[in-house]
Amino acid sequence: MSVNRHVGIDLLRIIAALGVVFVHVSSPFVIKNMKQVNDLFWAGNLFDSIGRLSVPIFVVISGYFILKPIDDLRGFYSKRFTRILYPFFVWSVIYLLWAWLFDGTRTSKICEGILWGKPYFHLWFLGMLMGLYAVAPLIADLRRRISSRSFLMVGLGALLFGMAIESWNGYAGARTWVGTWWLSYVGYFMVGASLPDLRALGNRRFALLCTVAVSVLSIFILTGWLFAQKEYCWYFYSYLGLPVIVGSVSSVLLFVNLEIRGYAFISTVSELSFGIYLFHMIPLNVIKKYWNGMLVENPYWNILLVSLVVFTISAIAMWGVSRVKPVARLVM
Repeated sequence: MSVNRHVGIDLLRIIAALGVVFVHVSSPFVIKNMKQVNDLFWAGNLFDSIGRLSVPIFVVISGYFILKPIDDLRGFYSKRFTRILYPFFVWSVIYLLWAWLFDGTRTSKICEGILWGKPYFHLWFLGMLMGLYAVAPLIADLRRRISSRSFLMVGLGALLFGMAIESWNGYAGARTWVGTWWLSYVGYFMVGASLPDLRALGNRRFALLCTVAVSVLSIFILTGWLFAQKEYCWYFYSYLGLPVIVGSVSSVLLFVNLEIRGYAFISTVSELSFGIYLFHMIPLNVIKKYWNGMLVENPYWNILLVSLVVFTISAIAMWGVSRVKPVARLVM
């Protein structure tokens, strides 16, 4: 483990990984009960709203660390794409076999997912990251050539462009291909690179904490209100929705200057976050298959408990894999 760790960012990675689990545990409660808007719906909506910040947080953090001056293009691409491609192919095979053998997914549906770049639904993130890594040297060069303020303005403009793309796709019901997904998220990537110029904002912790809380509450309340009115609009769940953008960027600013003791454990778990993201659907699918996704009767406690169980199993499994370096290189 590197001695030069950003411990606040390490902790945020762990929280974001748990947030992804929240989304995948809670979303069936929302989807299955959205027409009744009952207690099961509100429980799912609560945890789904909390978790919606997670994926954008990962993209902002990636931009923060990756968009530095890049002198060795070959070395950059070799390191970054090796880190993504090996796990992408390995987990694609694992989840495709799972979908075929245990979910009963039709072969035609599996082939369709492969063609569109999403062999299993949560693996879309890797395809999007590959697009961002592909253009990272160009963005890093742009950052070197223009002022910090101008670069931030371009990044915010790219975020607005991503909002427009996602809004149009949602309105038109358009299906997008893996090679274009990065276009919607490049704004997050660029804002992440601008964080060193915004670190002073990280000292306004109470204001940032309130901003994150208001963002999550906005997602929760407005989604619930729309569904209660029989308006099945998913805008506030969108990773490019305004509350998610504000909440995710504020979250990273909140943690970027955070100083924490006991960093060794935090950093160790943080290094497993990518593997946790890739692996967590296996224990979650097992719980869904054999316990119908319910470990306790109360839906709020159930979502929390299932999420913590899935996260813990995934972390332990990935820690074990990390001890075997040749295997770890292929799967995390």
